[in-house]
Amino acid sequence: MITRAGLVSLLVLLCVPPMADAHHSVASTFDVTNIIEVEGSVTSISLRNPHVRFTVGVREDNGEEELWQIESNSVSILRRMNVSSDVLRVGQRVRIAGNPGRRNQNQLYARNLLLPGADEVVMSPGSEPRWAGETIGTSDTWFADSGDASDPARGLFRVWSTSLRARRAGFGFWNENYPLTAAAQSAVQTYDPVGDSPILNCAPKGMPTIMEQPYPIEFVEQDQAILLRVEEYDTIRTLHLDTEIDAAIERAEQPSTHLGYSLAHWEDRTLVVETSDTSWGYFNCSPSEHFGQNPLKN
Repeated sequence: MITRAGLVSLLVLLCVPPMADAHHSVASTFDVTNIIEVEGSVTSISLRNPHVRFTVGVREDNGEEELWQIESNSVSILRRMNVSSDVLRVGQRVRIAGNPGRRNQNQLYARNLLLPGADEVVMSPGSEPRWAGETIGTSDTWFADSGDASDPARGLFRVWSTSLRARRAGFGFWNENYPLTAAAQSAVQTYDPVGDSPILNCAPKGMPTIMEQPYPIEFVEQDQAILLRVEEYDTIRTLHLDTEIDAAIERAEQPSTHLGYSLAHWEDRTLVVETSDTSWGYFNCSPSEHFGQNPLKN
């Protein structure tokens, strides 16, 4: 059986400063060492990837109501934790425990949510219940072994999911060192992981960063190409099959994009992919804050 480990990408990049290994660097935006609670009424909800966001009207000590911006995991992660999209509704009075914003005092990254009926929603993989009562949300599915509900007989061309248990145990996507060009080494020295990071703004990722995201991916077979569909940002990466085409000419005619130009061929049962001409000038080499590590450590 072909696994994700059997995919090899040979990547040519000129400028590759390291950044956080996640779609959003939670530890850069929120104080993950501190937990606070707020209580109020839900005024708006945005259910989307890569982050669920909602606002809560909180009555302050001076009697005035202020809006708090609440952020949590993506719809995909919450769904995998068995948290349905209808668990939160406008008008509900809720209590939220989470990490306060580093720069915005009315911002919170939700870890636990207490609903009006005293049911608690655990909103972050690995988080423990905070209040007494029934809980919604479990890490069992999230940290289960890598799974695939589709037919194994389909080989590569099906949906694949990441083994978060393996990643939590120390599996890494990135090497510790790369043979950087002089320009890349200079860029690393001047790179500000907070001010310069496109990840903090949840901008669509380019190659190779998009390949380390924790969401499901699907390989779709076509005549002269393989489509790699990534749930994050609804990304579609085209892997052109090296058959009778003049690869050098075709590649030269393509403009540089954040996903680059990918040329693929089979070596026995392993799909080898070479990617070039990417305009995404970053290379993600850092561990993720989702697994208890410093996302900004180079």
